Amino acid sequence: KPHISIITKIIPDHQNFYHSMLAYVADKKLIYADQSKDDFTILDFDDDPASDGGTLIDNWGNIFAKETKAQVLRYSKSKLPDGVFGVWQDKNGNGVCRLPEKLMSRYAQSHGKTTDTILKELTVPGKHMRLNVLNAALVLELMGVAPEQTVEILSRWHGIEHRLEFFHSCTIKYPSGSACTLKFYNDSAATVPEAAAEATQAFGKPVVFLTGGTDKGLDLTPVADTIARSSAIKPSAVYVLEGSASDKMMKDFAQRNISFKGPFKSLDEMLSALKDSLLAKPSSGEKIVVFSPGATSFGMFTNEFDRGNKFKEKVREIFV
Repeated sequence: KPHISIITKIIPDHQNFYHSMLAYVADKKLIYADQSKDDFTILDFDDDPASDGGTLIDNWGNIFAKETKAQVLRYSKSKLPDGVFGVWQDKNGNGVCRLPEKLMSRYAQSHGKTTDTILKELTVPGKHMRLNVLNAALVLELMGVAPEQTVEILSRWHGIEHRLEFFHSCTIKYPSGSACTLKFYNDSAATVPEAAAEATQAFGKPVVFLTGGTDKGLDLTPVADTIARSSAIKPSAVYVLEGSASDKMMKDFAQRNISFKGPFKSLDEMLSALKDSLLAKPSSGEKIVVFSPGATSFGMFTNEFDRGNKFKEKVREIFV
């Protein structure tokens, strides 16, 4: 059994295998099945009715909290109510931790504080990534790492391979004298539409969005819905890689008047088209290119890691 377990945000996934959300979630419950009162289970506090897969569940975290025998801690995008222990993000985006007094850091106890700041600057983009890192910071707090040390360690962390991973930069120079710097991010581990949707918003400005893959029985509308929202940051360009999920995405894009290029039969074809487009339209400044498929990789690749590695290889080959 784990001494500390975390169940991250529940969203529909692997429905080509499980065929129901209840069966999918049942497997996740195994992580706390053998935990005891001396252990910790960290669970989502925020409602997720849009991600219940038709099961009419408003909050999976509440259900897990009733079942686990471990001490329950919660995480949230906003301040937790009084009496609820765990972590949340304050109005400045910092990660704040509230624990029972016996678990608080020595610094907090000696200063009579009820909370610790355990996360500040983070180089990895994306609000969804920030919430996951905040959970990691909570684990460090429970393991006795000083809050100021956690803040410093995480500020130097560069993320995980295939998850909004920055891996390459190059500059395109035009005859006019202008130049455009390209920064490439590999998010191949984003195999659900919600993750790809988050990737389009993660940088706080428009990105060149590369997406698409194989369907696994999921509702793919979150990608198009996020892009189409009037308050959303719309990609400067969308390129779609061939696949059964891509077919569904392209219908969603067309229905919402979102322009896109593709589908492309290979990474070579997609990246070459991107390069030709960039060369044909001189620009300046910086462009962010993010590959976030929002679908599984089977059919064209062995798995999402093979897909991510091949993407990085082709980018380095085509964008020297």
